[in-house]
Amino acid sequence: GFIPDIEKICKLLPPRRQTLLFSATMPPEIANLAKSFQKNPKRIEVARQSQTADTITQNVVKIPRGDDKAKRTALRYVIAAAEINNAIVFCNRKVEVDIVTKSLIKHGYDAAAIHGDLPQAYRTQTLDRFRDGDLKILVASDVAARGLDVPAVSHVFNYAPPPKDEDYVHRIGRTGRAGRTGESFTIVGPHDEKNWASVEKMIKQNIQEYMPEGLLEELADLPADEGRRGGRGRSGGSSSRSGGSSSRGAGGSGRGRRGSKSESSSEPVEQIEKPQQAEVEAKDDKPKPARRARSKKSEDSASASKPETSNAPEKQSQEKRPPRKSSRDKPARDNSGDKANLSDAKDGVKGFGDDVPAFLKR
Repeated sequence: GFIPDIEKICKLLPPRRQTLLFSATMPPEIANLAKSFQKNPKRIEVARQSQTADTITQNVVKIPRGDDKAKRTALRYVIAAAEINNAIVFCNRKVEVDIVTKSLIKHGYDAAAIHGDLPQAYRTQTLDRFRDGDLKILVASDVAARGLDVPAVSHVFNYAPPPKDEDYVHRIGRTGRAGRTGESFTIVGPHDEKNWASVEKMIKQNIQEYMPEGLLEELADLPADEGRRGGRGRSGGSSSRSGGSSSRGAGGSGRGRRGSKSESSSEPVEQIEKPQQAEVEAKDDKPKPARRARSKKSEDSASASKPETSNAPEKQSQEKRPPRKSSRDKPARDNSGDKANLSDAKDGVKGFGDDVPAFLKR
């Protein structure tokens, strides 16, 4: 967003100058942009971009289940086995940051969340606590992976492999800084195998697998996770709003998931249907002579246009087909019912001949 300012400054600088550009990463787009402001630059790299630091011991924890409950259980087992000094837990989504933080706090860990939706003042306060050692575990999104300078981070945990391969290098790079050693753990479920394979291909390393003692047995006895949406109990909140018990939930006629929405919305539906039903009944009380007369006329026209059974053999032969009956030969329609129930049409209403249709008299 500030490229116009850079262009303006460079135009005001003398042509003979030395310009130095420092960056932790150098994507192709930034490299091409830098060439427009520099002449014959020399590129100096401390290490390859996708190369992880040698001071970091990397581990991968592959679990047979990929639901959130299994991942949170695996994370707690790994944290307990790692004997951390302080650590950063990286999540791919902001909602996962909040859920994982609450789970760790519930199980007795000193943890706090940091992501882009939190106020800047709160983020700064949380980072200061983490730097000063007052906070042991920082659960963060990728906003903390870049530009976060905390030299003495002992461990980094990935709740899942990052969607972008290069973010893995940035994440684990929060540990093992300034000559210190560090350790990283990445939890990989069945749905994360593809992303993890891309990470290993980028860093050109085969990460050693790690499994905490007792984790597989715990996951085997762990009940199935119904998911965040189902686990929140949407039906409970809906029934409290409607203020009544379910009377049609057993029939399973609702649109809600697992019948919860149908149970909670049974009474409001009845309240809505009653006025509509009363309105329909009121309409039914009104006389409907036009429709009855119209149906009678249609029966008369159908009987008049129907040929006699004796002409069936002649119909099969096109040469001996009887002549068509004109509209003048049709019997006159009986409109006595219309005249008895309805008043005459208004002035200016024209019908078809002497017969005024019933729908024009309404």
